Amino acid sequence: MSKVILLNGSAHVSGCTATAYHATGVPKRAGMPVASSTYWNQVHGFTAEDVKKDLEGLQTLRNLARNMSFMIKAFADAKAKYGLPDVERGAFTSFSDGKC
Repeated sequence: MSKVILLNGSAHVSGCTATAYHATGVPKRAGMPVASSTYWNQVHGFTAEDVKKDLEGLQTLRNLARNMSFMIKAFADAKAKYGLPDVERGAFTSFSDGKC
């Protein structure tokens, strides 16, 4: 747990929300903390000028940046104080009878 991942995007069509939702699954399964915010981590617009008008999206990304900054500092402090957590590896579930 030495890295924090940030997922954000700029959308001009629908579908980006579902993509962002599914994209968070990979880092979570790898044991990586994911910085969150107050809504979907994306802004909307066809151009940079459009994006500047997306006040909610910009607010969400500012909150995301603050949360990520806090997480990085908190993890660094905790790592210095407690070290990193142990991670178990090696177990793999495979049913030889093929029923699952």
